[in-house]
Order: sequence, then structure tokens, then C-alpha cells
Amino acid sequence: MFNQSSIDEAVEEISELINLAPMGMAEWRDILYAIIRLFPGSFSGLQNFDLVNNSVPFLEVAGLEDQHIETYSEYFYSINPYERYWRGQKDGHVWISDYVLPKKEILETEFYNDWMKVIGDFDSAIGVKLDPIVETEFRFNLQFPTRFLDQYEAASNQIMTRLRGPLYRAVSLTHYFDKERIKIASVAALVNRKDKATCVVDFAMCLKDANVLFEQLLAKVSLFKLDAGKVALIDY
Repeated sequence: MFNQSSIDEAVEEISELINLAPMGMAEWRDILYAIIRLFPGSFSGLQNFDLVNNSVPFLEVAGLEDQHIETYSEYFYSINPYERYWRGQKDGHVWISDYVLPKKEILETEFYNDWMKVIGDFDSAIGVKLDPIVETEFRFNLQFPTRFLDQYEAASNQIMTRLRGPLYRAVSLTHYFDKERIKIASVAALVNRKDKATCVVDFAMCLKDANVLFEQLLAKVSLFKLDAGKVALIDY
């Protein structure tokens, strides 16, 4: 089914989509559809995992029903027994679930009985983890029936390995663009409110920028305080 020529063509096609995604010229989901077309009966996912908040701020999946994606992002990711293998792997390492934690070892878990069995026959997986951003892991995985492992293993392993470089660059570039957009929005917010005390914080309430009026308000300690870099109201 797979020969070197078809693998080379797939890597070239998917690499191009990866290069275009940070600029909005391709969707991240396009990458996933491209790989599941190569491996019938599979689904594929991309996710950012926030190590600080133990959450999944970005999750894109192709080949799986939306209801299963929702239940995973809402709860089941938090009890995923493969999580310790994701976190334990080195940056760029490609790993296969059948060798690190075979299905037979998780048959009695809530994760397997209430999620994996429900989504269908996708008991084997191959994945790669990248660490281009501090405190965040970027993960790319492909899951398929175990009966296809012998047929899919070599090709999927080579494709995952060769896509690490383009993925690393794309994720780093996306992060850079996000920071620049935040910086521009921050400046615009301060300029538009120059006659009012104004500050800009992130989702964790960490102070990112402020105008002179807000700095004066902080100095007076009348309403807000700055505690370990985070903006908060004075208790009283």
C-alpha cells in the first residue's frame, strides 16, 4: 500500500499545508484530513497542552464525531492514562501506544470504557510531541484500529518523523504572530483610552501594559494592587 514515492509525496503535501497554516492560508484541520486520507479508518488530532493549568486551549480533530471531541476536551483528557507518556517523552520523540501502554493494560479504566470504547475501533496510536513554547506542549497524533498496526506503522512513523521540522517552525511562528497581535491590541487599547486609567492583562490577570493614569492609581493604592505581577482589587 505504501512505497517511498507515495510517502515522499504525502510529506511534501502535508508540509506545505503546515507552512501555510500560521499565515491563515490553510486550516490546521486541512493537515489532519490530509493524513487520515493516507490511513483509512483513522482519526488525527493536533493539540496544545497547557502544562501550567493542565488544560487543552487548542484542540483540532479530523475523523472523529464532534460529540466525542467535546467530551474529551471537557473531561476525558484529564484522566487519559497515556498522558504520562506524552509528558515523559523528549521533544520531537515519536512514540507508539502499543509499545508504551498496550490496550490490555487499560481495559478496566474509566477512560477506556467510557471514551475509547465509545468512539470506535481506534485502539492503536502514534504521536509526536514538540516543545517550542515554554510551559506548553504541541502534540500531533494518529489513531487507528490495532489490526492495521503492521500495515501502518512504518509509513506513519516516517511521516511523523519528517513532519517534526515543519511543525516546529509553524507552531513557533504562530506563537510569534499571536504575541505581535496581542502587542498591537494592547497599544491600541491604551491609545483609545488615554484619558482614562487603563491597563492590559492576560487571562491570568498578569499585567502586560498600562498607561500613566493607571500607574498613578497603583501608586496611590486606592483601588488596585499588583501582587506577584498580577492585578487585583484591594481587599476592602
